[in-house]
Amino acid sequence: LASSKASTNQRTTATAITRPDLDIDTAKSFELNTNTMSSTENYESWDAKELAEYLKNSADLGQYYEVIIQQNIDGKTVGRLKDSDVAEMIPVIGDRLRFKEAIEKLQQIHREKKRSEEIWKGEEVLFISCWDQACGTCFGCCPADASTYSLTKNHMTIKTVNLKRCGPIRLCCGHEYSVDNIDLTHITSVDVEGTSPPCCQLIFCCGKTVDKVELKTTVEGDKIMTLPKGEGVPLSKKILNQIEEAQVMERD
Repeated sequence: LASSKASTNQRTTATAITRPDLDIDTAKSFELNTNTMSSTENYESWDAKELAEYLKNSADLGQYYEVIIQQNIDGKTVGRLKDSDVAEMIPVIGDRLRFKEAIEKLQQIHREKKRSEEIWKGEEVLFISCWDQACGTCFGCCPADASTYSLTKNHMTIKTVNLKRCGPIRLCCGHEYSVDNIDLTHITSVDVEGTSPPCCQLIFCCGKTVDKVELKTTVEGDKIMTLPKGEGVPLSKKILNQIEEAQVMERD
């Protein structure tokens, strides 16, 4: 163990000697960046030093460390480099190929994160009044479970759960659920309809208006989501905007 620590100290000292231009604070900063470099999903926030460190460690391009810093190439600008820019900065063909491959991996990871990012989430409104809830659950003896909704860059997800119960008591097993991932490019229209409860329920049973969002698709038929009043129209705009974005990505 002592021998291992000694060899580690020797390697650390050697590294410091080969980079005499780095002060202690900068070296500590690079050590911290190296520890967090696994978070490549947010590479666009990297500065030139962090990008140079990544290329040094992942693509064995440490010889271009200073060049990347001098040219101030950071996470935001590296994706806009032209082939002529890369050739001027990295004259060796093999090194250029490794550079481009490393940047393409970063961009792929970033795209995958963007595709899975949750833009909106909501929960189904099951009942429009206290009376409706009492009738639908046998006055609380048989509770109902709401579906959940989630919108990402490419999909509208509807998750339906079926929890097994003995009366109001939830069992520890036997539960079921289904997840419907609707491809946004298959949606042809998004319609919103406000539905109010009957007057007697509105007055005497705490009735509330709900928004019903209807998704018409070319493959999976029509889907209806029931949301609190006021959430339907903003959601429809988000869905339509993401449909346009998804169609552009599909054409590209």
